[in-house]
Amino acid sequence: MADRPHIVIPGDVTSSFATSQELTGDALQLATLMRTARSRLIIATTSPDTSQCHQAFIWMQPGPCVVTRTATAPTGDIETHIYQIDNEEIPHVAAAISPLAPNPAIFDGPPVLPTAIVYAAQQGMTEETAQLLENYSSYGPSDSAFAQALVAQRWAYTTWIREDCTDEDSFVPTTILSTLITPAASYRIEAPLLAPSTGPHIPIHPIYNTQLWALLTQFFALSPERNQP
Repeated sequence: MADRPHIVIPGDVTSSFATSQELTGDALQLATLMRTARSRLIIATTSPDTSQCHQAFIWMQPGPCVVTRTATAPTGDIETHIYQIDNEEIPHVAAAISPLAPNPAIFDGPPVLPTAIVYAAQQGMTEETAQLLENYSSYGPSDSAFAQALVAQRWAYTTWIREDCTDEDSFVPTTILSTLITPAASYRIEAPLLAPSTGPHIPIHPIYNTQLWALLTQFFALSPERNQP
């Protein structure tokens, strides 16, 4: 099997790469696949853990697909990895990029989160989110697994967004799922794309990882209707 293209570019170039006009070789091959895809999956994570992928896009279609993901390099700088995968690999790649890990499902968290926390997490403001979460943990039992994870900064806020291409060749969100994951448990967040459009608090619900993955599998569908050029 021929090697599949994989390039690394300094900075976050996800939004501009596919429309670049002076690409050649592997870069041009990857950009061409991105331009023909009719569906894509966005995985955006805010977490104090710098090893976590900050943001990833998976351009989905039958056959070859493209992944772009931004992460922190060993130097501390942001870099973008762009590479080709087969469509059968989408679930595996999505799981590897996401902060999903086995946990004991100790559901002792609150029923709501302040909207300010969700908004900060959605904007990728890690330090502000961490401070708000630590402050919020002081309102509950200090010995809870949820509070201990917030104080220890062992959490990840992730939003999965499925987008499909419209007749105008622009991507629009069709399915959204947000979660807050700690080493003790996972929680589903009832958050729209723009948290400030809601009230002062946003409901959160305990969710087992098996249930979470069942919801996520719906994001990978490659229906003929969604992938016709």
